This record gives sequence, C-alpha cells and structure tokens, in this order.
Amino acid sequence: MTCLEQYLVSIYMTSVLVSDLSNPVVKNSRLECLTACFRKATCSTCFFDQQTQTCSSNGYRFVRKGSLCLKVSSERLNWKRARDACEYEGARLVKIDTEEKNVAIVEILKKDYQGQALQIGAFRDQEGDDTWRWPDNSALVFSNWDTTSAGRRECSNLDMDMHKWIEISCGVTQRYICEQGLSVVNS
Repeated sequence: MTCLEQYLVSIYMTSVLVSDLSNPVVKNSRLECLTACFRKATCSTCFFDQQTQTCSSNGYRFVRKGSLCLKVSSERLNWKRARDACEYEGARLVKIDTEEKNVAIVEILKKDYQGQALQIGAFRDQEGDDTWRWPDNSALVFSNWDTTSAGRRECSNLDMDMHKWIEISCGVTQRYICEQGLSVVNS
C-alpha cells in the first residue's frame, strides 16, 4: 500500500459507495473502498455518508480531480430557488473560483450535460456595488464569461457546449449545480 493510500485509509469512514460511473459497489471497509477505486482507472466517483460530514449519498459525486462534491439537479428552478434548494441540503450553488475548478467541473459534466446550460452561483449584487459575487458574498476572483453574452443580467449559468459562463435573468428556470463541502473526519 502506498503512502497516499495509507493516508486516505486513515481519514475515511466505513460504508462508502465507490463508483466508476457504470458499476457502483458498496464497500464496508476503508481499505476495500480505496483499493476498489485506486485499482480502477475509470473510478472517479465516491459517495460518502452524511454522518462522516463528507459527500452524502443523495446524488453528490466526489470528483477526485479538484476534490469536488457536486450534484446536478434533476429539476429546473430559478436562481433564488436553486440557491435555497442547495442550502436546504447543506450545500451551495457551485462557486467556481479558479480555472482548475472550472476545468474539472466541465470535464466531469460535459459528457452527461452536453447541450445544456446549468446555473452556477455567480450573481450581480444590484443592491450593493453592482459587482459580481458568489452566494457567500465573496467577489469573483476568477471568471470565465462568454463575452458575447455580456449584458445587464443578474445571474449566471455554465454553458456546457462553450464551457463558458453566460449572464442570464434570475427568473430563468434551469437545472443547477450544487456543491457540498468536503471535510475530513478522522475515525
């Protein structure tokens, strides 16, 4: 077992579901889980139990590249309701604050969501200084706007064809991406 495997075995809890996106398998020990995922080149998804305070099993995907816990909604909501739905699950509309994170999200979602636009967390703060912000009220440090969509709209989505962000009206109903925090819990 490599040092990385030993470290990961020491931090993850038991009873996790490991998936290579085609054949999910329940593993009841940390070692079984990690071994199953590390041995499969196609394994990119792990679902974690809510009790471990890591990715929950209610549809969130753990993406090794970027250490992300993501869920694309099956329902279409406007931006405010999408934000509230994510928060209800203990998550948030995805905050894409680095180029690496943007690339990782596009890579994991492009096959399943090609031709779609998915709401993300960026919004224009019209009550404050009219700048783009994330739901945690932090300013955008990184952005990936499609310059042809520039306008005075107040919300955003990720266009899965262009891999760029598009300004949209907050009233538009679309599927959305929730991001759940990934925290390490020692057993």
